[in-house]
Amino acid sequence: MSYQSSYSLTLERKIGEVFEHLEVDAKKALRVIQKEIDTRGKKIMASELMQLRIVRGLVLEMTGKLDEARAEVLGVLKEVKETALADHYVLDTFLKTTQRMTAREEYMAEYLKVIEILHAKHPKDKELVFTLFNGALSNN
Repeated sequence: MSYQSSYSLTLERKIGEVFEHLEVDAKKALRVIQKEIDTRGKKIMASELMQLRIVRGLVLEMTGKLDEARAEVLGVLKEVKETALADHYVLDTFLKTTQRMTAREEYMAEYLKVIEILHAKHPKDKELVFTLFNGALSNN
């Protein structure tokens, strides 16, 4: 098993651990996610780091650091747009995580703009088409 594939399992476990701590102690959850980013951030794929950063955005919000949370979440979206990264794990993590955040409407509006750009660059990606369709329905 390669480092990348074994880390994917570790990533799921670590994100689960962060969410468990988040329910009880948001500051501990922030320490866990920050340690993971600091220790493995340069060794993992960009998409995995983006997932960690999205979760970090939620944890920052839960600790009252709203401006930092907003900057983190929108920063990830900006990177997705600039790199045209159509990684569905990142996109799913973004959706599921930001739905729990207070500025979810703003994040969803920006997310849909990015999906439009990704769809233009990856027109045969059925998941992007489906996401774009659902977003259009929900926004009339």
